[in-house]
Amino acid sequence: MEPDVNLAKLAEETNGFSGADLENLVNEAKLHAVDQICEEESEDEELKVTVNMDDFNNVLKDLKSKKVENEQVDSKMELLNNIVNFANLSKMLNKSA
Repeated sequence: MEPDVNLAKLAEETNGFSGADLENLVNEAKLHAVDQICEEESEDEELKVTVNMDDFNNVLKDLKSKKVENEQVDSKMELLNNIVNFANLSKMLNKSA
């Protein structure tokens, strides 16, 4: 890991992330670093992969947008479930009246 990686800032940026989310962030940052190195290095050279703050920031931006999308889907599903439950309750009440 490069010295520019600010773990305190990453901790702030990942507030609310699960352990799996954090593991995914680290793995994706490593893959991002490998992609960057492969673009720069020739095939004859030995690859030294180190993850820097840019790797984390690029991946974090994508993960956060996916997390927001998932939360929006979850919220819509919860609303839909509430509507269905209300409709079922309404039917039950109408039948018993």
